[in-house]
Amino acid sequence: MLQAAPRPIFYRAAFSLLAFFLLAQLPFPGAAARAATGGEAGQSAKNMDASWKPLLARLKQDGVAGPDIEAWFAELEPYSQRPMGLKARSLFRAKFMPAPFAFLKKPAKPGGKATPRYLDVMTTESIRKSAAFIQTHKDLFEFAALEYQVEKEIVVALFMTETRLGEYVGSERALWNLASMAVSTTPEQLDEYLGQLPVNTAERSAWVRKTVQARSDWAYKELVALIDYCRKNGHDPMAITGSPFGAIGLCQFMPTNIPAYAADGNKDGRIDLFDVDDAVCSIANFIRKHGWKNSLGREERRKVIYRYNHSYVYADTVLAIADGVKAMSGTPPAAGGKVPAGGSGKNKSGK
Repeated sequence: MLQAAPRPIFYRAAFSLLAFFLLAQLPFPGAAARAATGGEAGQSAKNMDASWKPLLARLKQDGVAGPDIEAWFAELEPYSQRPMGLKARSLFRAKFMPAPFAFLKKPAKPGGKATPRYLDVMTTESIRKSAAFIQTHKDLFEFAALEYQVEKEIVVALFMTETRLGEYVGSERALWNLASMAVSTTPEQLDEYLGQLPVNTAERSAWVRKTVQARSDWAYKELVALIDYCRKNGHDPMAITGSPFGAIGLCQFMPTNIPAYAADGNKDGRIDLFDVDDAVCSIANFIRKHGWKNSLGREERRKVIYRYNHSYVYADTVLAIADGVKAMSGTPPAAGGKVPAGGSGKNKSGK
């Protein structure tokens, strides 16, 4: 197997690593740093939203809490039922009112109608930007392609579909989203979102209660993983925004996925999912570990990409963007792929 060639960015690694260790000696510029001010932090703690106190007690019982967490929660926005309410409502509709959403989960049948795509992402401009992004970060994508054995067009297509190449990473604090969901343990806390749904049978009522508790436990694990990620890599969680359900970074990883799949792409000794090098290598590492091989056929590729985001609309969008990027560079699309409108799938010689 070919060995990944050194990249120019690696020459910065030693300096980046030194800078990281020097900075690590300083409190990072968020609530944790302000915790050292003593009286001010104590006063903030008195003003903490009471909804967070049981969560802090649980974190303390599990050996996670500390002065840094208390300072973060002292500044955190008040609890809201919205994060869990949106999630629970979406899950309820998918299970009991599935008709409008069924196509998101079911793969298209051979010979049947094509699975829809995200039309706001699947555009000529998105394909052009994706191709240009590869050229701008040519060394990075060549390294990732060799190191993880994943086509660069697939990686950039995932990057585009997730965050528009980093232009949109979410606008709400991931800490707040996950904490709000972790605190939401019963349907009664979500009346604004569940009150209008037809939860009109004992079966549905039991399902909602069980689901809300399960998602609360899930959010708690993600919250703990987010705290661990921030502590180990010197990040301020008060500065990390994410999706409505807590996914973070340019590659939109859930925090529990970070230990297994995130990669230190620029070799600076820390993982920063808001860094392009780390994000690109993390995407490639994720799908490789979920079974990606460049030799896979179209349907097998869809199944692997589905593991990144559980929607076949999503998977087909990613594959279509990758095909478009290949067409722009004169590379034929993967077997079974179709070149989006505007591309021929042929190289400059017409072969």
